[in-house]
Amino acid sequence: MPGGEKLICIYAAALAAGEGDGERITQSFRDLVRDPDAGIRQSVIIATGYFPYPGLVDLVRDLRDSDPAAHVRKNAQILLDGLSVGK
Repeated sequence: MPGGEKLICIYAAALAAGEGDGERITQSFRDLVRDPDAGIRQSVIIATGYFPYPGLVDLVRDLRDSDPAAHVRKNAQILLDGLSVGK
């Protein structure tokens, strides 16, 4: 799937998610946080802002701690700070 389509799907999944969808979306996003495209990894952070399910927040923590791109790590920290779980 091309990157632009991936981005749309990531945002659509987060915006349409209900409480019962958290585990399924977390599983899907788990592969995305390993995508070589930093824009895709960044989109997981933004999507988590719309649907801050605990499993997704954990993925964002992982991005903050180990993503190779400094801007992805920084934006992950900004989201975590906004959710008050950055510690």
